[in-house]
Parts: sequence; structure tokens; C-alpha cells
Amino acid sequence: MLTTLILLLLALGVALALRYPRAVQFHTESERMRSLLPRLLKLRRYEPAPLLPTGVLQSMAAEFYPPDAAATPFRRELVRLPALDAPRSNCCPPAVPAGVVSLDWLEQRDDRAPTALLCPGLTSSSDSVYIRRVAVALHAAGLRVVVFNPRSRGGVPLETPFLYSAGFTEDLRRVVDRVVEHVGRSTPLLGVGFSLGSQYLLKYVCEEGAACKLSAALVFAAPFNCVGMINHLEGSFVGGLVNPTLVRSVQAVRMEHEELLAAAGYDIERVAAAKGMYAFDDAAIAPMMGCPSAAEYYRQASVCGGAADNLLKRLSVPTLAVSAANDPICPANVAVDAVRQALREAAGPPPPLLLAVTASGGHGMVWPSGLKASRAWACEVAVEWARATVQSETC
Repeated sequence: MLTTLILLLLALGVALALRYPRAVQFHTESERMRSLLPRLLKLRRYEPAPLLPTGVLQSMAAEFYPPDAAATPFRRELVRLPALDAPRSNCCPPAVPAGVVSLDWLEQRDDRAPTALLCPGLTSSSDSVYIRRVAVALHAAGLRVVVFNPRSRGGVPLETPFLYSAGFTEDLRRVVDRVVEHVGRSTPLLGVGFSLGSQYLLKYVCEEGAACKLSAALVFAAPFNCVGMINHLEGSFVGGLVNPTLVRSVQAVRMEHEELLAAAGYDIERVAAAKGMYAFDDAAIAPMMGCPSAAEYYRQASVCGGAADNLLKRLSVPTLAVSAANDPICPANVAVDAVRQALREAAGPPPPLLLAVTASGGHGMVWPSGLKASRAWACEVAVEWARATVQSETC
């Protein structure tokens, strides 16, 4: 009886997985990006996740099949960031407190190797399985890899009552400068972001424009429009399923640093009472980022859409954005709508952006597509994008 039930469940999973289209929809107005498409075979040959019929399950699978810990012997570099009195971006207080972040390195024997800078998602770090999986794949492909752990993540101490957010780019800006200082200005540098990390990476790249020190960028599950993302989380059935999980993860961060945050004047009771991400951001993150409300925080954290300034028109480096239609946190239509609106409003040549939309994949598309972690589809896409953009610069 049990065997029969298991077989039926497997058959159902296969049937549901097969219903997803395998074609990838591409959105771009840039001839430069269209010319790269023939080189992106893995991206174009997307395969739905086997036996994982929903976006929620596909998102959960990102933490399955961890690579061998011995395969990620990170060398940690603590970076002390001084207080910043003249920020160059919005979604940021007038004065940024000092703090500590870390860079976790996977070096190559060749000091001239192209480098990939990884930006983890909400509450993630170099300890996260999906980040280590991508790091291993890129390192095996010949890239030097460095993971950026924001304040308080990955064992980094929180020395001042200030964290990070989807729109805060000042720490990343200084981290990129530090990485360039280490690897050399002539070394190609690829930025790879996931979820919240993808949003602040994308915002940074747009803010920098032609002065950006990255050679290319790759962002998975970037909302572009954070207003659209929170509307989905707070107003849809699927969003209602995952919203409590997200809140529990950020509440855990709050509990780690409650005394420090309370001493700085944050209303800890109000923060602790938050049951949804909007309420949490309104009580904790918005005031931390110098915003009067969560609504204004989401507007400032957006790259385009949601009444945000159209930063996308300033994008200058080749950028691949990958989103899934069944992403339970930020479905692809949020990004597609925001990008379409931004392109309609922008004057001049279109930005070098390629937005790839899959029917399935969940949040981040880092589910394991086989028994080997390196076969995760997002890993294959990251390696392929690096070869098409970053590694080609050294040939």
C-alpha cells in the first residue's frame, strides 16, 4: 500500500512538472543583448524541476544536496567600514553608521582569474547551501569567487544598530571597491545576486551607470519594482503562504540583536508584533533606511515601477535577469511589468538588459536538477553567463 502511494505521488509530481512549458521568454530591446543569445544554450534549454510541481517546493529545494564543505574552503576577510556622512544613493539615512561586513574568498592559482562577487538573499550568507553551490560551480569553471556577507550575516558581528536592505547600496559600493583593489582594475568582475541581494546589486549597477566597476551582472528573482513584490506578498493567496515564513526569518535576525536595536531607540515591541513583511519593514527597516514609511522604502528600493525613479535607463553593463512565473515571493510578471514601463518611458538607446522568464523554478531557480549539486540550473546559467561576458574579456 505504501509503495503504491509513493508511486502515485511520484507520477503526480512528474505529470505536474511536465505541464510547465520548457520555452524561456526573453525580453530585451538591446541588440547587444540579442547578440549574446546564441551563446546562452543552458539558459535557452531550461528544464522544469523534476518531482517539484510548485514554486514553493522548488524554492525549498534550494537548500537540498549541499556541496561538500571541503569544496568551499572560504578565506574570510573582515572589512571594517567607517561611518559615511555623504551617501551617494537614496534608501539610505543621511549618515551611515560604521560597521563590519565580510568577504569570503575562493581563490584561484591564477591571480589574473576573472572574479565573481556573490550577493546572497534575505538572511542568507556564505553558509547558505545555494550560495555554496553556485560558488563551487563558478570556481570549478575557473573563476575566483568572493561572497559578500552584509552586516550581521554569516557570523559577522553587528557592532552598530544598522542592518541592510533591498535598496541600500552604500556597503556594496565600498565592497566592490575593496574587491577591485584586491584583484586589480583590469580583472573582469561579475556580480551575481539572489533575491534581496539581486535587488541591491541591480540598483547599485544602475546607480553607477557608465562608471560601474563590474564587467557584467546576473540577478535571479530581482523584483525591479519592490512595490509590486510587496503587493503580491500581502495580497495574493501564494504570497500569504510564504509571507509568514519570511517574517519568521527576519524576526530571528531581530532577536539576535534585540538589545542593540532597543538601545538605539527602535520600537522593539512593534517590530516583534509584525506578522507580515510590510509591518516589519514599516517598523524596522524603513526608519533604519531614513524612510518615513514602508511604502516610501519600497519606492526608493525599486529600480523602476512603483512610482520609483527610472534607474534602469542608466544601466551600462550587460545584465541578465532571470525570473520564474511561479516564484512565490516575486513572480516574474512583477519584473516584466516594471521593465516594460521603464523601457517605454526611457529616451535614448535601450539598456543592455536581458530579462529571461521561465514558467517554473520558484524563487531563485537554485533547485537541484540532478544528484550533483553542480547541475543546479542556476549554477549552469551563472557559469555560461560568466563565459559569455566576463571570461571572454580575458581571451
